[in-house]
Order: sequence, then structure tokens, then C-alpha cells
Amino acid sequence: MGVGIYLVVGGQSGSETKTASHTPIDKSLGRLYDEAQEDLEEKNLQQAASKFKQVANIKPSYKDADEQAKAIAESYYKEGLDHEEAGDNEEAAKAYNIAAAIDPSNPEIATAVENIAEAIGEDSGSNDGNGDSADSTEPVDNGGGDSDNGGGDDLKPIPEDATALSLHLDEIDGYLSIKKAWNTEPVEASSVYLPIAREVRTEIDRVIVVISKFETAKEAETALQMMKDEYMMEGEDDSINGHSVYLALNDFSNSELFRLKQIAALTWTRDNWFFSIEVLPSPQGTPSNDYKKGLARDIAVKLGY
Repeated sequence: MGVGIYLVVGGQSGSETKTASHTPIDKSLGRLYDEAQEDLEEKNLQQAASKFKQVANIKPSYKDADEQAKAIAESYYKEGLDHEEAGDNEEAAKAYNIAAAIDPSNPEIATAVENIAEAIGEDSGSNDGNGDSADSTEPVDNGGGDSDNGGGDDLKPIPEDATALSLHLDEIDGYLSIKKAWNTEPVEASSVYLPIAREVRTEIDRVIVVISKFETAKEAETALQMMKDEYMMEGEDDSINGHSVYLALNDFSNSELFRLKQIAALTWTRDNWFFSIEVLPSPQGTPSNDYKKGLARDIAVKLGY
């Protein structure tokens, strides 16, 4: 479980000989690069870009991984331009945000993200009749913060034909859904949401929701225990939607591969189902732990399971 979009290079067997050009990490990167190429050929662009970025982050000089990722970002940027020209700001924002997530240092893409967010905010403000934009520091509901929602008390029924993919939210207020897909069909699926408002984007990079449907409740409990073993900082038991949940942090700031700050995770089980909500801060952001936890709580309440 955990943050599945980042690569952790596992240990290699003692029988492998480390050489200047064929170290275990080079072999791992080679496999990941090949997978990215396969995703690219199959038009799975987000997956390809994520893997190219992982390779480039670990070893910037490895083949053309960085250039490949930036090329995919450019394609999403152009897709956003097409949507914006057609007047579809929501789809344009999705494309721009995907491009920015892939290539955050591109100033042209960053400007597009800001401009489209302001345009959406203006549209929302005029619709509400109050003139407030989505960039307001006090949005109607951006899905997070230090709010006290009381934990919620309405537990949604899970349909008999539900899958790990079908239970995901199509949208979260103040956030754009950029991914909803299987990780391991039919067991695990995840969704990714990016904040729209500029003030939120400076603090929160994204929210990742993972849902798994196991054969037994014991397997779900095992998955929960794995998360508890990974997220141990400020661990606390809470109650949301009428059932117990586990809320904690993990600090990746000293990791050579992650270079992330403290990630908040809220996890729980329900019979043979496992749920996880992870809140990732932006690289430059300094959101309080209470804010990240509050965001995770709010999304859990909205999810309702």
C-alpha cells in the first residue's frame, strides 16, 4: 500500500555483481524505463509519464527519460489549449494540471494552470451571484482544512455488485479528478485529485484514494496493518461515518527517492474492503498537519463508506 506513484528500488540478491554500468539500480531503472515505453506505445500517457519521471528523478542522465516525460506534458498542455479554445474550461484545467504535475518547472504550463483556475473561479463566482472566485482563501468547500466535521454518522451501503473502481468519487469540491483506474484488477483501484485554487495548490500537491476489495476481511485487516506500520507519526484512532479509522503521518523528507514532506494518511476497513486516503503536500508548501488530517477526514466523510 502507501504512495504507489513513487518508485522504491528494492534490494537485489547477493549473487548480482555491481559494476559501473550494470548496477542493481540500473537494472531496476531499465525495467521501469521499458515499462514506460510500453505504456507510451499503448497510449497510457499518464502512467508512462509517471514512470519516466521516476527514472529521471533517481538518475537524471538515464537515457531520454526526462525528455520523454516533458514531451508528454507538452501534449497535455496542447490538449488543454484545444479544450480552452472550445470553451470547455473544466477539461482544459484537467489537461493543464496533468501537464503541470508531470513538468512543474515549465513556466508556460504553470501560467496556463493559474489562468484557467482563475477563469473557473470567475465562472463559479458569477454562477453563485456572490463574486467569490475559486481562488478565494475561504472557498465554500475545498475539501479540506482544519474543519471539525464531527466525523460524520451516515454510512453508505456498499452495493453487492460494487467493485474497487466503482466506489471512487467522481469529484471532490475544489479538486479536479485526473485519474480513476485499476492498479490491480479486480482487487485494487486508485484515484488522484489535484487542487484547483491557487492558494490550495501552494500547500497541497494532490490527494490519492485507494480502495481494495479482498476475498476476506482478514486480508483487508492485513492491508490496514501494513499502513499502520508505514504511517506511525502522530497515529490516532478516530471515528468517521460511524466506524473506526486510523489517521497518521509518514515523513519522507529525508528520503533520497521521495524528497517529500510529511504525508497524512487515513485508512480503515469494512468487512473485506480496505480504504486509504493520502494527502501529499506540495514540494514548497508547509500545510499544517491538522490541515492535512482535516482534508483526509472531509474526503472520508464525503466518500461515505
